[in-house]
Amino acid sequence: MISTGGGAIKITAGGTRINTYENEAEKSWNDWAPEFVGDFLALDLPALLEIGVRLYSGDVERYDTVEYLLEGHRSYFVFEPVGDETVRVAFQTREQIDSSLDVPYPTPKSSRGYVVNAEELCKSLLQCAQEFQQKASEFGVAKGGFSNQISEVESMLKTA
Repeated sequence: MISTGGGAIKITAGGTRINTYENEAEKSWNDWAPEFVGDFLALDLPALLEIGVRLYSGDVERYDTVEYLLEGHRSYFVFEPVGDETVRVAFQTREQIDSSLDVPYPTPKSSRGYVVNAEELCKSLLQCAQEFQQKASEFGVAKGGFSNQISEVESMLKTA
């Protein structure tokens, strides 16, 4: 399941949040909720939806990885097909360019990842994109190109 909040994204597998950090409860996050990562859904969602389609369609070979660095962040998701219908999804971070800024590390389980069904991942990304686009439309900031992308994914999933 993929959900959004405050301009960021959260990915869960079987009720377990994939993007978890070590010692989350002990850190001071200020106004940021660590369960949501990223800040630029208008950029992240179209790219993640495209990755979901590639994984679902079998365009990524087994054990090849696709990394997606969240816009403006040092955090990224790793996607890797591990079976005909399954994908490993992991959450990792890179060191900050400015070493004085602390980068929280993901938990070992998050770094290794969780195995999910590729179709469910794609459908969840689509649902998240639809909800985001609906809100963007309500505020008058929806992008037509993203609506077209969403329609194409809807059609692909209906014909499958």
